[in-house]
Amino acid sequence: MKSKKLGYFLKNLMILVIVIVVMLVFLEIIVRIFFPQNLNYTMFDSTLMYKHIPDFEVRFGRQEFSNLIKFNSNGLRDYEYEYEKPKDTFRVLLLGSSFSQALQVNLDQTYENLVEKKLNENKQNEKRYEVINTAVGGWGTAQELFYLKTEGLKYDPDLITLDFSIRDISENAINSLVTVENGKIVEHIPVKASLPKRFLLFCSRYTHLCSLAQTVILSDAAKDGFLNKLLTRAKVNTETKRTLKREDIFLKENSAEFNEAIEETFLLIKEIKKVADSKNIPLVIFIIPNREQVDDEKLKQFMEKYSLTKENVEYDKFQKLAKKFALENSISYFDALPYFRQQSTNNTFYFNIDGHWNSKGHELAADLIFNYLKNGKKQTG
Repeated sequence: MKSKKLGYFLKNLMILVIVIVVMLVFLEIIVRIFFPQNLNYTMFDSTLMYKHIPDFEVRFGRQEFSNLIKFNSNGLRDYEYEYEKPKDTFRVLLLGSSFSQALQVNLDQTYENLVEKKLNENKQNEKRYEVINTAVGGWGTAQELFYLKTEGLKYDPDLITLDFSIRDISENAINSLVTVENGKIVEHIPVKASLPKRFLLFCSRYTHLCSLAQTVILSDAAKDGFLNKLLTRAKVNTETKRTLKREDIFLKENSAEFNEAIEETFLLIKEIKKVADSKNIPLVIFIIPNREQVDDEKLKQFMEKYSLTKENVEYDKFQKLAKKFALENSISYFDALPYFRQQSTNNTFYFNIDGHWNSKGHELAADLIFNYLKNGKKQTG
């Protein structure tokens, strides 16, 4: 009797499993056809939270572009570079996030590769130049600092450039890798990842259904406090420290959240400078403007969306703060904003929907950085 009940139970369980599998396959087909997703190209890391998957290839696209993205053997969105620096080579190590990761354009169109090409074609140079792109989209300044310490210095760079944009402040606001206590950075590593989170990261590399779940659910969690808490308890999501509103970046009056985020950001950059100074490596901050700062029509649309007025908006507040900080801490910098504004017509340099640089934006950035480096870092923007 017991054996019959067990057989009946196993039979029903098998039917249930088959039905679930068929439904999941059906849903995967529907999503692939009607709602295709960008598959996940990252893996968990106990120090950085996540990083690119080495030797991985994925197609990344949105309404305005579609590119085949390849990561090298060290997980960089760049060509292959050995840790050991070749003789008579000057190396530039680029730390950054989505603007420098540049998934929106082909690899040979990225500003860092254009700069490398220009430097090597410059007949005045006796050395060979290598610009190594270590940027990962969504990284905050803490991840850039930890990457420099654990991996970046292995490349023996002669110069470190840090891409710095408004997006970094927002990322640092929510990033839980560090906190500020009594004016000092406190690290919270190693990070642990739950089994559900590891599964979601792995599954979203290969199925559009999992990728949809990761992007939609987790993006909604950032907007919904209850959902965020629920996913945090389930250990699928990481609890955020604070939420920084998009308009905070442009408001003349700083919110408490903005002040906390900018304090943390500047403390982290100071740590990056300490690491660079300990190896006698110059550091340059490349201040990257957002499209709302470059194009007046985009700024107008932004102000209307968030009910802002000319009286309470300071569109270049971020640049002013960044340059003041750099000067006070003897850090070289280049501010690209005035050059982008001067040459922009109808949002020349940015994708309208995505918001990152298009190929023209990367070309202008490459020209500016090349001239800056060629002139011995005499320009400051």
